[in-house]
Amino acid sequence: MEPSYPTDITDEKWELLLLLLPAAKPGGRLRTVDLRAMVDAIFYIAKGRKRHPMVDTLGLVMMVVVTAANIAANISDQQGARLIFERLAALPQRIA
Repeated sequence: MEPSYPTDITDEKWELLLLLLPAAKPGGRLRTVDLRAMVDAIFYIAKGRKRHPMVDTLGLVMMVVVTAANIAANISDQQGARLIFERLAALPQRIA
């Protein structure tokens, strides 16, 4: 049995999240990764860090910049927005 962490997603929340995850595409490679383990890992890494999300007009996530816990307290939301726009400007594609 794998160790559990306080950041692990509950069964109830996993059932809700599972409805939002895309199904594996037919004819594609079989999934070899446990999606729940991946979500748990993301929550574990993100705990104690500050997240600066960028969403579109529908509220769908376009990009997230996560700052480390030791510097997150020193980063304002305005500075986080600058980080988002700097990363967005560095992308090779344009968002239309």
